[in-house]
Amino acid sequence: MKEKELATECKQIIRCIFEGLTTKETAQRLNYSKSTVSLRMRYIFDKYNAKNKIEFVILVFSELLNKNKKKIKELKAENAILKTKK
Repeated sequence: MKEKELATECKQIIRCIFEGLTTKETAQRLNYSKSTVSLRMRYIFDKYNAKNKIEFVILVFSELLNKNKKKIKELKAENAILKTKK
């Protein structure tokens, strides 16, 4: 299987995880076997060091929150610099 196809499959499965679908529902929606979905989920979880769907979702949201905190701090710093220049 090509890396691009795997990435597309994983993105589709991740969307289903965030929608709260079960493995069976994900397989039905994407027209994959349940074992294919389970295998891809294991691949996804391994990349994020997650044990299950809940831990995966928490890790992803934590990562997004941390990135946004950094951006907010950068914007505040830029704003402070702009205020001092006036």
